[in-house]
Amino acid sequence: MLRILPQEIETWYIIPAIRRELARELVKRGLSQRAVAARLGITESAISQYIKDKRATKVALKPEMLEEIKRTVDSLLAGGDAFNEVYRLSLVMKKDMTICEIHRTHEAVPQQCTMCYDAADPVAEGRDHMESGAQWAPIKMRKGE
Repeated sequence: MLRILPQEIETWYIIPAIRRELARELVKRGLSQRAVAARLGITESAISQYIKDKRATKVALKPEMLEEIKRTVDSLLAGGDAFNEVYRLSLVMKKDMTICEIHRTHEAVPQQCTMCYDAADPVAEGRDHMESGAQWAPIKMRKGE
């Protein structure tokens, strides 16, 4: 039985690794750490830690992913949205099963498991529940949340 959700792997390893590489590439292309932080929507201290290898050091991205990061930086510098790009990159890492490789380093994930791969992007795969006529309803938050 799995105890670590794939979403936890994304949160703890995948997203920080993506942000690390985006930050490094943006700084390499001449942006200040402050500008990178503003563009990625994270703190300057996080950017500094990414640059100095003090954060998100446990995952080395595949060469193909590093090339995708460079293309993404081109998009960001042309006005692309960082939130959407980080999400898209996380989907790429699901589809190439990087998330599975990382998950297997933390617990005994069955070799035949394809949960993340099969469910990587229901919208792109045409499985969006909105197509069935469902309507989005705003979530009501309790005060203080």
